[in-house]
Amino acid sequence: MIELPFRWRPRLGVVLLAVNLLVLALPLAGILAVRQYENELVRSTEAQLLVQGATCGRRSAGRTPPRPPSRVPPRPLPRPTRSSPRSISAA
Repeated sequence: MIELPFRWRPRLGVVLLAVNLLVLALPLAGILAVRQYENELVRSTEAQLLVQGATCGRRSAGRTPPRPPSRVPPRPLPRPTRSSPRSISAA
């Protein structure tokens, strides 16, 4: 193995500059990612609202009949039961 006469080490100022640039770049990248995500959410919400508005407009104009009621009968309510008062034994 060939040995080098000295080992190169960066100066302290270069290391600190690199670390500070990394610390600055990470939050900026996060902010940009969150802005992109927020814009995508706004676009999808607007598209859904447009579809819902068009559907409501067609329904109110009478072009689309409302859905028929469900054919599933409602479940009967449970019958109330009378319970005897519970006694506490001191045994």
